[in-house]
Amino acid sequence: MSNAASSRVNRIAGFIVIVALFVGLAAYYNYITPLFEAPDELQHAAFVAWLDDTGSLPEVNSEEDGPWGQEGTQAPLYYWLAATSVGGVPHNQADELAERNPHANVGEPLRPDNKNWVLHDPERERWPYQGTALYVHLLRAFSTLMAVGTLSAVYCLGRITFPDRADIALGMMGLVAFTPQFIFLSSSVSNDNAVILISSWVLVLLAVWLRAPQLPGWLQFGTMGALLGLAVLAKLSGLLLWPLVAAVIVLLAWRSKNLGWLLQAGLVIFGLALIFCGWWFVRNQHLYGDLTGSSALVGALGGPRRDLPSGLGGALAEFRGFRYSLWAVFGWFNILAPQPFYWIVDALVIGGMVGFCVFLLRSLRRQPRPTRDIVVMLFVWLAFITAGVLYWAILISSQGRLAYPALGTMALILVVGWAELVPSQLRRPVGIVGLAAWGASALLCAVLVLKPAYALPERFGTLDELTRMPSALHVHYNDCCELIGYIPSDQPAHPGDWVPLTLVWRSTAPMDTDYSMFVHARTADGELAGQLDTYHGSGMYPTTLWRPGEIIADTVYVPIYWETETPNMVQFYVGMYDSATMQDLPAYSAEGAELESIIAGEVALIPIQWPAFELDGATDTIFERQ
Repeated sequence: MSNAASSRVNRIAGFIVIVALFVGLAAYYNYITPLFEAPDELQHAAFVAWLDDTGSLPEVNSEEDGPWGQEGTQAPLYYWLAATSVGGVPHNQADELAERNPHANVGEPLRPDNKNWVLHDPERERWPYQGTALYVHLLRAFSTLMAVGTLSAVYCLGRITFPDRADIALGMMGLVAFTPQFIFLSSSVSNDNAVILISSWVLVLLAVWLRAPQLPGWLQFGTMGALLGLAVLAKLSGLLLWPLVAAVIVLLAWRSKNLGWLLQAGLVIFGLALIFCGWWFVRNQHLYGDLTGSSALVGALGGPRRDLPSGLGGALAEFRGFRYSLWAVFGWFNILAPQPFYWIVDALVIGGMVGFCVFLLRSLRRQPRPTRDIVVMLFVWLAFITAGVLYWAILISSQGRLAYPALGTMALILVVGWAELVPSQLRRPVGIVGLAAWGASALLCAVLVLKPAYALPERFGTLDELTRMPSALHVHYNDCCELIGYIPSDQPAHPGDWVPLTLVWRSTAPMDTDYSMFVHARTADGELAGQLDTYHGSGMYPTTLWRPGEIIADTVYVPIYWETETPNMVQFYVGMYDSATMQDLPAYSAEGAELESIIAGEVALIPIQWPAFELDGATDTIFERQ
């Protein structure tokens, strides 16, 4: 086998391996992430369900917030394709897909509980999937299929930009494929997958045009026009591709001194794009008085943000959140990877950027003109996306996934930069080891970070199965359950801590109401030092799921306010209530006497740092010579 044939086989094998590993990781993320626990997934799925059931697009108005929320203003391409692909699967109606968790933790990754945005029934969501569970998991698989198309585009972009460096293309593809946040997004119901896919292929087609020895013809015009129209129908941010394409057309026409071609290309491409998506602008203008519909979207989100960061500290905090969500933030922006993960990624990104600057200074001038043109085009695209992300950050919030239409550009910068810093003879082995480690980190994020966030509490048949016996309370609530006792924290607490407290419950009868639990932390003089309201099992095991006779060891984490005076002794007052009526459940002792309050343990509260003191050396007294 010749070297060229062997190289081609290796490229194909590498491509297949990366795709297979990505699909496996995405399937695992799909499996372990409970339904609707990706940002806006419930609203996206409600859009699909409504379109599937009624054949019409939802509308958003100020008087009624439909189950699709702000996503009802989104362009319809992703939802139409999803409904067409998965529509035959039985599912609940759009407004009956899930029930919200009233104690959900959204956007607070340091809070250790209530990561679940909706309530879950493990029996209905377990494998083999049926009904709505099957419907949503298939919608997620549809997103994964789109992501495979994105990876193919990233590979093609690398091959076209550096045709004599196939490892660059595989490295770009692997970097994107094993990014935990990209896997999480690709295994969720989200229209971002469609606009990322189309944007990536528009970049590929533009790169082909810049490398081609002759001007594009009618077939390329038609393909580009269709892609631009579909990009807008995928998401409004697809409109950013239009000025990029226009700039490339002008550049090609200027170089060829062909004004006629410029007019033909512009009229056909943008005319066809408007034919595809123009009706969408007309509909928006009719419904919302706004061609883009963005005013309705912003209004559904509560209007422009009023808490813009001020000063350098605020800007850095905003950037930190963007950086987290670019690489790995799961759930509803409330599950972070361990901090060392971000430190390592930061170091790699800085190294890649430094290496790419070296490449620009040392090697870019020696590259063929098409390569230089493509690199400049990709930088312009990255600038457009950056401007869009900044605009949205000022308007609503900063989210890393909004930069994903430029994933190919970011991957090219980093991979070329890393390659520039590694000796040529070591690039392939270092690249293979690096991709393997990157893929392993994505798997570890799923196993050690994402999956435990939605774990159910420990349940037992008898008290003898507990590893540690609780301090007895034997408090009964309406003959439905019993608070057997508690297991306190072994360590003193500090202001700002989340103090673990394990409450041991026994279910005594079936319940048709999800009762909330409160834990109030009070100092010795009765001052409120912290408060927690939650469903049991950190929100994952509400009381309607309890089985009579089972014992639940439910560990809660009680926040201690920063301003609480120390040193102090804090006691935990526990109770249950119906969140719909806000009525407390009566509590009774084992003898049947009604209890006004239940104290489930205490903890010593000490300062984070004890105050310094000095000894007075002038005082030196001995009592009775001892």
